[in-house]
Amino acid sequence: MIAISYPEVTRVEVIATQPVPADIRSIQYIQANEQVALNEVTYLVKINLSHPPSITSRGLNIYIDNYQVHRYSSFPGGIYFKIFNPRVLEEYAGKKILFSIDGVTMHDSGHQLPASAENVSQGADRAVQFTTLPTQEQVLNR
Repeated sequence: MIAISYPEVTRVEVIATQPVPADIRSIQYIQANEQVALNEVTYLVKINLSHPPSITSRGLNIYIDNYQVHRYSSFPGGIYFKIFNPRVLEEYAGKKILFSIDGVTMHDSGHQLPASAENVSQGADRAVQFTTLPTQEQVLNR
């Protein structure tokens, strides 16, 4: 049996970005199916890793508490996934980020999902104030 080596998480950050056309379609789909009003913003969750995940026949599964992230991609410093509904950030804020190969055995990354995007602020009336949003390419290449 081969020992599984999980990557070490060095940093987790959430950054609000400009949506790409496919993201806008996802936002519109969520709005229609969940009857919610959403801003056209893509929240990138960047998980910076000490080294790339090991290559296995099953691949690496990412969980935020008990929620499995079904789609993620890589960037030069780690992996990232997208969130379109800020209520998901609120719901899972502070929850552990876990890795699994088999979907049963969970490895605690030692990090939690941040509560909000680092480039978004809330006013006293709880209305979200967006700064000029960077492109996803800018965020993933820094």
